[in-house]
Amino acid sequence: MHPDITEIFILMFADDVALISDTVIGLQRQLNTLVEFCTEYDIDVNVNKTNIVVFKRGGRLSQKEKWMFDGERLALVNSFSYVGIMFHVCK
Repeated sequence: MHPDITEIFILMFADDVALISDTVIGLQRQLNTLVEFCTEYDIDVNVNKTNIVVFKRGGRLSQKEKWMFDGERLALVNSFSYVGIMFHVCK
């Protein structure tokens, strides 16, 4: 894929959005694109309800595995509910 194109894998339902990426950088790019979209269309995002879940095969997260939304660091959680479906990290 061309390096200037941001891939966005997104699930949307009503006022909920779930971004999906298989890389740290990819997810941050999606978040940056979402910030731009929300700014352009005057949409507010409640960062306190915006979380990150990392699904991976074992091991701890590295220091670089952190994400920002419009300058605010997003919380990492072990589970979340999306459209009534519970997603959680198995340990």
